[in-house]
Amino acid sequence: MNIRFVSILASLSLAAAASAQPTIFTYQGELVQGATLANGPHDIRFTLFDAPSGGTQVGTPQCVNDVPVVDGKFTATIDFGQQFATTSQRFLQVEVRPDTGLACTTTTGFSMLSPRQSLTAAPMASHAKSAFTLDAADGAPANAVFVDNNGLVGIGTTSPTHSLHVASPGPTIAIQDTDSTTQQVGYVSYRDSTNAERAWVGYGTAGNPDFTILNARPTGKIVLQTAGGGGAVYLPSDSLGIGTASPFTSLHIAKVGASITLQDTGANANQAGYVSFRNGSGTETGWMGYGTPGSPHMTMINARAGGDIFITPAAGRAVKVPVLEITGADLAEKFPASEKLEPGMVVVIDRGNPGKLRMARAAYDRCVAGVVSGANNFSVGAVLGNLPGQADAPAIALSGRVYVSCDTTGGAIEPGDLLTTSDTPGHAMKASDSSLSHGAVIGKAMEPLASGKRGLVLVLVNLQ
Repeated sequence: MNIRFVSILASLSLAAAASAQPTIFTYQGELVQGATLANGPHDIRFTLFDAPSGGTQVGTPQCVNDVPVVDGKFTATIDFGQQFATTSQRFLQVEVRPDTGLACTTTTGFSMLSPRQSLTAAPMASHAKSAFTLDAADGAPANAVFVDNNGLVGIGTTSPTHSLHVASPGPTIAIQDTDSTTQQVGYVSYRDSTNAERAWVGYGTAGNPDFTILNARPTGKIVLQTAGGGGAVYLPSDSLGIGTASPFTSLHIAKVGASITLQDTGANANQAGYVSFRNGSGTETGWMGYGTPGSPHMTMINARAGGDIFITPAAGRAVKVPVLEITGADLAEKFPASEKLEPGMVVVIDRGNPGKLRMARAAYDRCVAGVVSGANNFSVGAVLGNLPGQADAPAIALSGRVYVSCDTTGGAIEPGDLLTTSDTPGHAMKASDSSLSHGAVIGKAMEPLASGKRGLVLVLVNLQ
């Protein structure tokens, strides 16, 4: 039997292959047996090659059983898979036999048609250029995705300058997870030539709400670089350097004229703006700045129990302010004591322990030194003499207002009365004998205390 190939029409959509659509295409031809047009079912086997003769087979041969042939005309559907997403030419070898009832796996009786047929892209697929240029779904814009001869990919540009160049209006790259309930991973990964991950940006752990920038290279930093290199921000380890790649502390600013600005956007409302200091559990233990919305006062607070606020200039230097307002009531100095003293007690110079004070125990004692500050929760205004080894020494009020333990056994106290030491230990009394008062006066009473009483009296200390 002599079967002769007369004509072929192959319709192949390369755009379909490039866009991951079905890769099936239609093959149409005409068969002539001798001088007669063939009729009846035929088995047709198709094999793809990369050359018009010889060459290398591409993909798996496709065999179609019982193809209807009517007046020589036939149509067969073939699917070689993703063999056309390339610019390389392909050639189709066709073999035909009248139907014998044999399966395609049996190759007996096939006649090969010659020559092999060159497959060319259908008109609508030619623009795809084997996935090098893609239009938008509705055709506009054209060339929405472009791959140049160097493999650079352009989105919105046909002149990409980088591996991926996005130049569309309002360029955005979205990494969207399809699972909105568990917040799965979505991040950009940077890898070396062995595919080992060296860095990543995004949500690297499933369900983790933290956005992370990670540099996994040994000794590597995270650098936020401005144009020209000025003002670069470095993150080596757990330290942040601004203008330095080797920060000494958690935050190190090494720029010329370095400053930190805290600016509240609510300029008219004067909202809070401050630096907060917190412990390991997140509890605020101190802050500095405008801590109360609308307040004009800048405050420095140490909330740690027993903690002070120290302003310590270099040795021999002074702390200078134009106006110093002290909210406490008296000026005190810390003195070492030879016995335990309590707030409100009147104290005198201890003759037996030079440089120390003790409780007053006699009337009109000219060694009177002052009153222990802090009675009746009256805060100290200023404290002098906080010398080494005297941190726990009592603060003795030398001037200003202070509450004093008084004994009125010898007479009532009225505002304006001079007060002196009494025979009651640690207590003051009214200075009634002017001849004994010189050098023994503590100060003036600012409130009364009835006769025969013991109690605290507010006194304006002024040692005489």
